[in-house]
Amino acid sequence: MNEETIIIKLKDVDPLNVCKRRLTEDSRMFRYLIEELNYEELDLEDFSPESVTLFVTLSDDKRVGDLETAQFREQHKLGHVFEVVWLVKELKEWLECRMEKAETDEEKVFAFAESLYIRNKWEQHELMNSFMCRFSGRNKYSFVLQCMTELGKLDVVQIDLMLILGGCNTELFLRFVSINLENNEILDQTVSIF
Repeated sequence: MNEETIIIKLKDVDPLNVCKRRLTEDSRMFRYLIEELNYEELDLEDFSPESVTLFVTLSDDKRVGDLETAQFREQHKLGHVFEVVWLVKELKEWLECRMEKAETDEEKVFAFAESLYIRNKWEQHELMNSFMCRFSGRNKYSFVLQCMTELGKLDVVQIDLMLILGGCNTELFLRFVSINLENNEILDQTVSIF
């Protein structure tokens, strides 16, 4: 007996033929689109072909494994959009694990950026709260310095979070304001928040 397949249209590449069960088994949204609305083709051209292919593979394996940091955001987005609860949960655990192991500023910046994105995009504060708890007591001078190098590009939420992480180190923040004022005749709107 042949299993029913669904065609997934991708941007600029050939479509994927995917087993219907593979998509509908863990996704309320795919079940709705395929079983209730009777879609035989799904347009996922808003996502990169590599992300969709990985998403389909992860849906089959049912585990995240050794995901690369560059793949995290798209997989998380796909998990949310298509309501794949196990994937969102595993990606949350994956990011928390990266936070726990973060040693370099680059690793911390990645964890901060992704936690902030999830907070802003999906209105879920848990990962950002976890980040703040983990790093508020650690030596974070160089991390905060790296995050605030382009102060004019930060929004109020990012600045507030940096202020919390910086704690009472006023020298750090005065240094940023000073650096941002050096080549400007007027205060940048973001800098004037201070």
